[in-house]
Formats: sequence, structure tokens, C-alpha cells
Amino acid sequence: MTDPSKCLFVDDNRRNIDTAVSLGWGRCVHFAEDGLQHVEGGQAKTIDGSNRHNVIPVIKDLEELRTVWKDVF
Repeated sequence: MTDPSKCLFVDDNRRNIDTAVSLGWGRCVHFAEDGLQHVEGGQAKTIDGSNRHNVIPVIKDLEELRTVWKDVF
């Protein structure tokens, strides 16, 4: 694929989502299961599904993709 704006991308790492958006990837979704622990920069952090800037859809269950990307399902 040569047109990144046509990419569909789901990831649980917000940095990866932010990077994909900055590269022009078209349809990005942040998968954030609230309350889970992850390690970032050597420190444990609790995932929170806050939607910074309300630009990137945040889902807590993969089934929600059916709502976010209705045209795909």
C-alpha cells in the first residue's frame, strides 16, 4: 500500500497511535483497557482510556470496532 491515509490501525500503546497519526495513517483507534498495568520507561503505570483531544477514538473492547468502523464490518 502506498497511501498511508487508507491504513486501519489499532494499538494499545498511545505512543504508537500518536506516531501513526503523525505519519498520516488514516484511521487509528486506541485500545485501552482501563485499570491494567503496563511498563513504560521502566515504571509501571495504570492504563487510562482518556481521550486526549477527542480526535482518536478510544475503545475498551475490540467489539467496539464494529461501531467505530461500521463500513469495515
